[in-house]
Amino acid sequence: MRNIAGIRCRVVHELRDGEAVMEHCMANSAALGVTKREVITLSRMFSMSRKMDLDWLGTGTKDEEFVAVYSRDLGDNRVLQLTSVSTKPLPAGHLRIPRSFKLVESDAQSESAAAGKAD
Repeated sequence: MRNIAGIRCRVVHELRDGEAVMEHCMANSAALGVTKREVITLSRMFSMSRKMDLDWLGTGTKDEEFVAVYSRDLGDNRVLQLTSVSTKPLPAGHLRIPRSFKLVESDAQSESAAAGKAD
């Protein structure tokens, strides 16, 4: 067991071909003080980042009950570490698209719109 950013977590090793390649410290929703749904979301984000070869170090358990709050690559010592958890609401407008952004149509959208006008 270890404490990362005040979160108690269990140290585990990720194996490839029987060799330890990553060290993770795993915590569940109770330890993190967040909902189970939030842990599932984080677990899936880690999973998708690995499938997309984004080179993220984090991981979740197969049952999506635990996520890494600390991960270290044993080959090159890269580290991904939780620094804090906040459950405060996001600032108003934080997830809104800025008014200054302009809609840009893709070539496929332009061709589809042109074909629709030709009918």
